[in-house]
Amino acid sequence: MAGRWDSITKILVKARPSHFSSWLVPQSTLVELLSVELNAAQFFADALLKIWWNGLLGLLHIEFQSYFDTNMGQRMLEYNVFAEHQHGLPVCSVAIYLRKQRVPKPPYVRRWLDNWPTHHFHYRVVKLWEESAQAILDLGWEGLLPLLPLTKGGKKPEIIQVMIDRLALSDDKDLLVLSEMFGSLAFTKEPERARFKRRYTMYQEIFRDSWFYQEILQEGEERGIEKGREEGLRIAIVQAVKQRFPDLEDLAVQQTELLKDFTALNVLLVGIIAVSDEAGARALLLGAQR
Repeated sequence: MAGRWDSITKILVKARPSHFSSWLVPQSTLVELLSVELNAAQFFADALLKIWWNGLLGLLHIEFQSYFDTNMGQRMLEYNVFAEHQHGLPVCSVAIYLRKQRVPKPPYVRRWLDNWPTHHFHYRVVKLWEESAQAILDLGWEGLLPLLPLTKGGKKPEIIQVMIDRLALSDDKDLLVLSEMFGSLAFTKEPERARFKRRYTMYQEIFRDSWFYQEILQEGEERGIEKGREEGLRIAIVQAVKQRFPDLEDLAVQQTELLKDFTALNVLLVGIIAVSDEAGARALLLGAQR
């Protein structure tokens, strides 16, 4: 999944990886959240989890998708093969589609010159708009709650309120912030967007206490930013890159100048703070949407 949602989906899985493994592979047990970098091809998966299932060890590969991609099957195959090659374990790949769209139907078939099929690659597909919001709620895993606005029935006011209340009670500030971000993908019309945003008004203080919003505020205070929120985020991104990946400072300056949208800048900052290595940071900067 390219673009601005790439960062926050990675962060969502990282927040509660066991909730995703239990949801997608029932009765499995999370062993470890692995690096998403696949060295063999310099690919970056959205999530790669090592799990136990029925006494066996394997990998769960997750890709989030927000747009139609005719090459999705090929991409899933490449991620799957490189992950198995790198870790020496069998891999189950799952594509999670965030919003309603055309979805290439598995299996992905590769054919030779005479149309003879050389590969049949099966991967699983989850269409969030077909997943019941109530079923997600009933699982009781707060790591999945930010996805609720994108599920079937998930835009209902009562469902949104339950989501917000549960996340507020869980005292996980970051998941509450992420729920607002995913809601912005679901609520696209101005009247419904305004109503959705109002539900978070009382939590603005909590938002400011989340780790990545703290970074934004701290940067603003230290630099005496008075040029507007977009410029403040650009400065915060460049400073975060300078501190963590100094060789990428010039690239950060270049890419942030091209970004005009507050949400895109905000998502990029979250990703830069969360990413673990320079290669991942470079990929985020180069993949940022204008």
